This record gives sequence, structure tokens and C-alpha cells, in this order.
Amino acid sequence: MPAPPAPFAPARIQLRVADARALAALARAAANAGMEVVSGGNGSAPHVVVAQWPPAEGVTGLLDLRHRPELLAVVPAGDTAAAEDALDAGAGDCIMLPVRAAEAEMRVAAALRRVRERAALADTAAMVDALPTGLAVLDADGRIANVNPAMERVTGYAAEVLMGMRVGRDPLLGPDTAAVADAFRRARSAGSTDAELTVRHAGGAPRAVSARVAASRDDTGTVTGYLLTLRDPTENERAHAALGRLTAADATGTVHARLVREAAHLAGVRAVALLRSDPGGQCVVGEVRADLPTGTLVPFDARIARERALRRDPGEVIVAVPLRVGGREWGQLAAVTAEDAHDEADRLLARFAGVAALALADADAREGRTEGSRDPLTGLPGHNAFFSRLTEAVASARAARRPLSLVIMDIDRLKRLNDQKGHSAGDTVVGEVARRLEAAAGDGDLVARIGGEEFAWLMDGADAVAALEAARRVRRHIAETPVPGVGEVTASFGVAQLGGEQGAAETPGELQRNAELAVEYAKLRGRNTVIAWSFDVTEEVFARRAAMPAETPSLRAMKALAWAVDSKDPNTFRHSERVADLAVTIAMAMGWSDSRRVQLREAGIVHDVGKIAVPDAVLLKDGPLDDAERAVINRHPETGAKIVADVLSAEQASWVRAHHERWDGGGYPDGLAGEQIPEEARVLALADAFDVMRSPRTYKAARSLEWALGEAKANSGTQFWPPAVEALERVIARGLVQEEITLEPAGGPAAVAAG
Repeated sequence: MPAPPAPFAPARIQLRVADARALAALARAAANAGMEVVSGGNGSAPHVVVAQWPPAEGVTGLLDLRHRPELLAVVPAGDTAAAEDALDAGAGDCIMLPVRAAEAEMRVAAALRRVRERAALADTAAMVDALPTGLAVLDADGRIANVNPAMERVTGYAAEVLMGMRVGRDPLLGPDTAAVADAFRRARSAGSTDAELTVRHAGGAPRAVSARVAASRDDTGTVTGYLLTLRDPTENERAHAALGRLTAADATGTVHARLVREAAHLAGVRAVALLRSDPGGQCVVGEVRADLPTGTLVPFDARIARERALRRDPGEVIVAVPLRVGGREWGQLAAVTAEDAHDEADRLLARFAGVAALALADADAREGRTEGSRDPLTGLPGHNAFFSRLTEAVASARAARRPLSLVIMDIDRLKRLNDQKGHSAGDTVVGEVARRLEAAAGDGDLVARIGGEEFAWLMDGADAVAALEAARRVRRHIAETPVPGVGEVTASFGVAQLGGEQGAAETPGELQRNAELAVEYAKLRGRNTVIAWSFDVTEEVFARRAAMPAETPSLRAMKALAWAVDSKDPNTFRHSERVADLAVTIAMAMGWSDSRRVQLREAGIVHDVGKIAVPDAVLLKDGPLDDAERAVINRHPETGAKIVADVLSAEQASWVRAHHERWDGGGYPDGLAGEQIPEEARVLALADAFDVMRSPRTYKAARSLEWALGEAKANSGTQFWPPAVEALERVIARGLVQEEITLEPAGGPAAVAAG
């Protein structure tokens, strides 16, 4: 394409139109757009060419140029075949005769805009090609449309092979296709996301890459494509990924085996041995191509033990790094490497030792190698012992219908303290905080150290209110009483209760997750505070993780609009809020992620905003609606989707549009059926209908919880999605849905607060 015009220089346009009226209209449009009209020949190349179609001789040559100008085709009135032919041949737009002045200005301005956009892309093309990061442009279906040279290097595939591949389905990223799908889902929700994925490299074994997926949207908010970047992970990223794989191991032996494999891979060494210091000598607990098998006890010191475990060939040396766990000597990690790679291998293994120590501490706790599975610094139960007790306590509390609460506490900025005053000062703080927690714990409570700066406090028999008050007392004591020899210290607390409100914990894992989310929110609030878990906390944390506010002014406005719709009729007051809460509870029972439930709740809150366009005479009619009135109200999902399109994601807007579709295809506005309906819309449809069944209306009385569930089950597979109905039945059986709906009179926030 011709070089883009300078910011204040006019763009050039060439008019090859025989129709005199069209030529005059286009010339005026070009002048109004600040464009210079140029003729053919040897002068400056035009940026835009307007030509009649079918083309006159000399115009078709423009389409063969690699850097051709933007072509605007003028076609005879009503000649759609000519227009299609022009577009197929490469025209950017068409305009039909007779050319009207207003349309000419619009089309010429649009052509100039496309010129500038393409020019901007052309300016960056060389930089993109030079990037060391692999870059691919994908269409909305995930199909690769373009790649840069670095993507060929990262993947091992030539560009012509990559083009047309569909990411997540073709053998490029995997084998965990669920992780690929989740990355694209998060990109659609948050705009962009980072992920650790695996490239199935054409020239060898699969290898880990750091990926970023960014979604591109048009003016309507619809996702039109993606930008995928892949690069080799940094040393820090490789270490963190290794730690994740190590801590995912479910047995001590598995941790040791994975640890030596990770060390061999990260340091690029030939053989590795993990040796633990035992009373009788050095024990081989993990190895890769070593000379002694796992389980061998070498009754000598560390140097002799590693030389017995690892044989060296000429030109090779042994490098070894000590391992410390909980302040004590644990053992050593030794490896065989080429002599000329000694320094680099030593550096990489030393860096990996910190990751290894974290995994080994957890493995020792699982195996019970620390006394009574206790933390050696504080004497408290360790991670594994605590969570074993948590599992037992949850089962017991559920069976006895007894309250149970979990408090997780993080010492604020402990790493900074270690860096500034040394690890001995940090150990002093950890020990003192542990003593204060133990002193505050009641009979039957369990306090444990579950991480470097993290403690857990299990309160059997205490609800969230009691746990919150106890945590506040400890927080004040820690903040107001300096640690001797160190000074002031603060801590952040998260409190979670077993059972309770929608989306609350029903399993040990959910209880731990909710407490950790509350701690994270406490840190977001500035630390040195106590936060009790709620679904609002989850929403805020996940929004902050996505680097966006949980509730933008626009979203608050949408919620206010939904409140206004609900408050028109006392019988529908808080309907949208109840639907959102029930939808989230159903989604929880179906195992949906927190981030997905957050998006579902946002859509649920505003699912009925389209009713703002329904006249009150129809919306509040005392009795059944006639066909015309029904047609008016049936448009509200479509209207609502348009209203929320600028506030929520395109996916969420589609859920709002589809929340009155039926599983059997008999719903509205689009008559979707089965798998055509988004899963989130299927859940909203059930939650919406269920709340309507249980709420009084001018034309019917409220129905009982049992009756409404019976109706939902009777219509499973016709009106409702069967898995959602099954999940609803489970949450009702667990007592997570109130027996009766409390309706409040319309009047506004002040009236509600006063009530």
C-alpha cells in the first residue's frame, strides 16, 4: 500500500468514474474529507481509487499490486452481482448509482479510515517480524490467519503449515485442551489473559511455553478474533511452573521423582541424585540415570555419597547444592554435567534449590518426618496434618449439623522483613504470632502453620460471626503489641463458614478456598484487617485479578435500572437479585469455577432490564396478556441484551438475550434449542422460572418450594436443561434455598434500609 499520509498532509484519491453526477458528488466528498484528487500517469500514487464496476481497462491492474490502494467500486443501480464481483476481486466497499452526496461522503471517509488502519499495521509489520515472541492472528473460531517468523521457530512448523490450524483442536497446543479452552474463555471475559501451555513442537518433544491470549472486539462488543503470543518461559517462570507440578504430586515418592526430573530438565544435566541426610548416612530418595537406585543408604558423608551415586565420564564433573528445609540441613541435590557447563549448571541448580525446599517441606509433612507432622519452627501441626483434620471436621460438622469456621491468616510483608532484617527476625515473628494464635484458640480449636507466613485456625462449633470476632481480637493483639527485638507487625485474616449463603462452602476444599479469597481481599483492602467471605468478596477478587474494577459506574447503573424494573411491582421486588443468587447456587452445585459464577451473577442481576421498555399497562396488567401484549413483553430479552451490551461482555449479553429460550426449542426470542442455548442462559432460565413459580403475582398465589421443584422436574428435558434441574434438586436437599420468599414493598433504597 502507498505510504500513509503524514498527519497533516492530504491523502490522495483518484476518481475513475464516467458518470458526471457521480464524479461531482465524489469530488465534493473527497474535498470535504481533506483529500487531494489526483489523475493517473506517473504522478504520486493514490491512496484511494474510486472506479466504476465492471472496471474499465487499466483498473484491473490495480488489483494485482501487492501494495494496492483502497478500491471503492461504483456499480449500476440494483446490480448486486456486480457488487459481489467487485468485493470478491478485492474492493473494500461498493456504492450504487445514482451516487448521493451524503452516501458519497460516508463511503469515502470509511475508505480513508481503512487506508490509515492498514498503514498503521504496515508500519508495525517489520517490528512484529523482528519480535522474538511468536505471534499469531486468529479468527473468531480460533483458526490461525497469520503468523510472524518467530512463531515458526517457537512451534517448529512452517508458516504455511500453521495457517489454517485451529488452536485447541489441531495438534499445536496440548495435550491439556481444557487449559487451552480456559485461556480463551478468560480472554473473552477479561480482554486478555496469560497461561502456561504446552507446544507440540514439530521437531521434538512437547515443551512448555508462556502464552498470552488477547480478544479483539468490534463496535458491538462481538469477539472478531484473537492475538496469540507464545514465548519460551523465563527462569523464574520455569521455576514457578516446576513448583506447581511438584506440589501437585499426591505422594512423597512422587514429589522426589518429579523433583529430580525437573532439576535435570531445568539445568540441562545428564544425571541427578536427590540425597537425604539420615542418621545412618545419605539416602538416595530420587534419581535420574544415577548409579544407585532409590532407597539406597550410603553410610558416608555427603561428598562420598554423591560420588558413589553418580558416575562421571571424562570431561564431566559433579555439581551439588545443599538443601535446607525449615531451617535445618535436609540433604543435597547433585548432578553430573559437562566440565565447561559447570558454572551454569551450578547456578541453575542453586536457583532451583529454593523451589525444591518448598516441595520437600510439604512432602516431609505428608510422610510425618517432622515430629508428629509438626512445623519445626513453631511446633504447630503442619500443612498435611491440618488439612487431614479439616476433612474430618467437615464430615463431623455436616453430620451433626454443627457450625464450623476456618480462619486463614497471613503475616503482612514477611518477605520484606526477611530481606531487611534477616531470616532470624522473620523466624522470631513467625514464632511469636504462632504463640498469640495458640493463646487465643479455644478448647477444641486447631491452629496450624500451613505455609511460610500463613496460619490456619479451625473453630469447630463456631459460626462466622463468632470466628470473625475472635479473629478481630487476635488482629488487634498482633498489631498493638510489638514483637520483642523486631517491632510492629500486622496480619491479614480471612474467615469462612461451612454452609450458609449462596455459593458458600460445602466441602473442605471450598472452605479453604473461601477463606483464602477473603485473605486476598483483606490484602487488597490494605492489609491488617479481617474479612469474612461472601460472594461479593469473590467477585471483587476475581475482578481485581483481571485488572478491572468489580463494578464500573456503568454496571452500577445497569443494576440500578434492574432494581427500578423490579420495584415497579411489589410482587417482583428483588426478583433479579434472587434469580442471580439462585443461578450462582445452581452453578456451584454443577462445579463451575468462581470466575464463571461471577460473570453469571452479573448477567442474572440485569437479566430483566429489557422490561424497562415495556409499557406499565402491559408489565403490570392484572390478568393474562393477549397476543399483542405477549408479543410486546416477549421482546424484552432482545432489548435487554442491547442495553447491557456496552457494560457486560458479548457472551454475557447473549445469556441475557437467551434466558427465555427453552430446551425443546419453544422459547423466545430466537427459538434456540438444546446445545444452541448457552449453558449460562439455561441456568438463568431455570432460576428465573423457579423464582416466578414461588412468588405471588396478581394472577396467582405463591407456590411452595416442594411444588416448584416438582414442576421443574416435570419440565426437565422440555422447558429446562436436565443437568441444571438435577443441580437445583441437590442444593434444595442441602438446605441452600429458603423455604419462603420474603417480598419487600417497592419504594427505593432508603425505604428498604429503613425497613
